[in-house]
Amino acid sequence: MGGNTAESTPLQEELEALRKENTELKKKILELEEDLEKTESQLEVLENMCFALEKEHAFAHEQLQNRSKELGDRTQQLQKTLREVGHQYLQLQQTQAQLIQSEKMAGLGTLVAGVAHEINNPTNFLVLGIHLLQKELKNLSEFLLSLLEGGDADLLNYAKQQVERCFRTLNNIDEGGTRIKTIVKDLRTFSRLDEAECKSINLVDSLESTLHLIQTQYKTSVQFVCDFQCQQELECWPAQLNQVFMNLIVNACQAIQVKQKQTNDETPGLFTLRTFYQDDWFVIQFEDTGCGMTEEVQKRAFEPFFTTKSIGEGTGLGMSISYSIVEKHQGKIEVASEEGQGTTVTLSLPLTIPDDDLPPTV
Repeated sequence: MGGNTAESTPLQEELEALRKENTELKKKILELEEDLEKTESQLEVLENMCFALEKEHAFAHEQLQNRSKELGDRTQQLQKTLREVGHQYLQLQQTQAQLIQSEKMAGLGTLVAGVAHEINNPTNFLVLGIHLLQKELKNLSEFLLSLLEGGDADLLNYAKQQVERCFRTLNNIDEGGTRIKTIVKDLRTFSRLDEAECKSINLVDSLESTLHLIQTQYKTSVQFVCDFQCQQELECWPAQLNQVFMNLIVNACQAIQVKQKQTNDETPGLFTLRTFYQDDWFVIQFEDTGCGMTEEVQKRAFEPFFTTKSIGEGTGLGMSISYSIVEKHQGKIEVASEEGQGTTVTLSLPLTIPDDDLPPTV
């Protein structure tokens, strides 16, 4: 019995040790379970935080997209406004330039009308005086020759020669006076200060008067041809259309002179002024054999302040103002050109304009 007790003690100790070890393991397991619970709790908190962050990120991304879209819309609106302001500024510049040009033309018209009036009165006295002098000279010559009849033949021939010479001189003076009257008439027709309102005129008469005033300056470099296939009375602002005609004719003549300089060829160029009917339009063509235009220049032909002329030779307003005047008359103006060959400007005016479509007189 005593031997068994001695042998059982180590086993008991080993069991006791195992119990302690088991107890420690249970404690550790409990601690691990507690740690696991804490970790799970922390993970849950982290998941909640992640979810909240994802929501905040999604909200922030949505806000950013909305803000970006809003900024994009505002940028487009600002760009649109900027373009509109630029267009309005260009229109303002064009209107200001047209007003300045209109004032200049009005001043020029007043001056031309005044000069024409001052020249016309003494010219009338001159022409009437010449006609009276021709009658008096005729009577005097007939009286003197009748006295010399039957007398010295040499003296009679000498008297006849002197009388004929006097008549030739008077005829030359009469021709000069008639030319002055024609110029005065053309100046008055061109200025037309008494026709500021819209009224009916013969456009071919206006074309001829304007052409007469211009062609003297270019008679050595340009051959002028008129092909008026029809005459037309048209409701219009005469002085304004005369300004268009002058701009187009002068441009054509200058283009011919430019080509002559470029080619070193002084052969006169050809300018043709043509009128004809096309459907319900009265068409006027200004055709020249000048230097022509490139496609780029044609695209900008009616752009305000655009000019191919040297500084001081052109303002770049002639074609722009012409376009506005034609547009005011409900018409169309088109340019067809080939560089080095020439240009044709076609001006089309409606045969009838409804009263409601007529803009007010400026």
